[in-house]
Amino acid sequence: MPGPPRARASRRSPDATPAATGSQRTPGRLTEQAGAGVFNEATALAYTGGDRKLLREVVQLFLSNCPKQVDDLRRAVHGVEGPLVHRAAHALKGTLATLGAERALAVARRLETMGSTDELAGASDACRALEGELEALRKALGAAIKSRASAGRSAKIHRRARRARGKP
Repeated sequence: MPGPPRARASRRSPDATPAATGSQRTPGRLTEQAGAGVFNEATALAYTGGDRKLLREVVQLFLSNCPKQVDDLRRAVHGVEGPLVHRAAHALKGTLATLGAERALAVARRLETMGSTDELAGASDACRALEGELEALRKALGAAIKSRASAGRSAKIHRRARRARGKP
């Protein structure tokens, strides 16, 4: 199985989001549709150097890996194992930063800190909150994929119709 896709630009740390570095971002269309902080297309494209194909691969990897990562986190929280909570939350955090999923990222950071300090009071509630945010993110990404596919088909149909009328 091939490894994760590699960005052409230099790699950023998950904490080097545009918000964390002080640069401004333009909210993506989906941020407005799905609610602020669920998914920011502009941030995600910035992380992938504007490469939509790479972003699509990142989204597909996230969607396929997320259920196992959440299960790992849930088991660590229920087992009250700080280092494992830290590791599981950290694993999710990188992709969440890449996707501009600010709300889920904030909860993952909180869980990561709880795990690293081994202070897990409230970790179960935080884990449930993260699961809710991840569900909202999955829905937003699913809508984005459908929207992009639909827009591509519509554009293709429009081009064909114009050519049929003799217009370029």
